[in-house]
Amino acid sequence: DGVGLCTSSKCKNGGLCFESGCHFHCTCPSGHSGSLCVISNSTGLNPLTYIIPVIVVAILLVVATGVFIKRRSGKVRTQATVKYVAEPQNNQPPQAIYENNDALYETVSDHPSNNGSIILEKLPSMLKDLFDDNSVMSLKEQFQKLLESYTRLQGLKTTTASMPENETKNRFKNILPYEHTRVVLTKDEDGGDYINANYIDCFNVPGKYIATQGPLPKTEKDF
Repeated sequence: DGVGLCTSSKCKNGGLCFESGCHFHCTCPSGHSGSLCVISNSTGLNPLTYIIPVIVVAILLVVATGVFIKRRSGKVRTQATVKYVAEPQNNQPPQAIYENNDALYETVSDHPSNNGSIILEKLPSMLKDLFDDNSVMSLKEQFQKLLESYTRLQGLKTTTASMPENETKNRFKNILPYEHTRVVLTKDEDGGDYINANYIDCFNVPGKYIATQGPLPKTEKDF
């Protein structure tokens, strides 16, 4: 119809229109593209689109660093343990090995005191004494004193267990049930009610458990 293809300004956003036969094309200015220059190529970003992610990442790094430092300090504290092997006695093998015991130093003081704390430097010698039966600090001696003290204070008796007719019912002659907690049987064939067994209280249930020795041929029926 004699009208040029670019007459109606088909190119947008300041694009330049050029005719080519029965077609036209647009040369777009900077920042725009497309056949009609309608697509914006602007690279301008809202600062919040990158500031917020940076802040989030920084917070996560701070939290992760704090957790790592806390765990690391905890490991350093628990790793301050001692490796101790009791010296052989009478050509016997070592009695005990302590290694990586996290609780070993928890109640140990660096300074002497009157409340039972242990001087750190004396810990190895103290451990050695614990396994020396000739030492006043030996575990054997301490347990014996506890037993003697408890028996003396509580007035515990083993009268029935010590009776001649019951001695043969004890697998171990030095471990006898106390009178106030012993298990009393229904009368057996011999007219006795004795078995080497004690009731043991649970946290809030008296007599919840029974501790006993392995049966002997003559005590099997009692079980």
